[in-house]
Amino acid sequence: MKCGTDGPSDVNGPCRSTNDCTPGLYCDAPINQPGTCQQRKSDGAACTNVAAECKGLCEKPDGGSSGTCASFCSSG
Repeated sequence: MKCGTDGPSDVNGPCRSTNDCTPGLYCDAPINQPGTCQQRKSDGAACTNVAAECKGLCEKPDGGSSGTCASFCSSG
């Protein structure tokens, strides 16, 4: 991976990881493929446990591949 001079991306900007996005956003990307920066999801939104996808955390009570965003410590 090469270092760029553009700085972090805003919403819908290109990314490969959440570190490529401005604070408060996460990188919505398929594994090993470029993605786009998106707003973190609020309580009750569907999630797949992408790092930083939710404002809080992605709860998956049955251990499956999808869950629901839930806040912790007033996060979301």
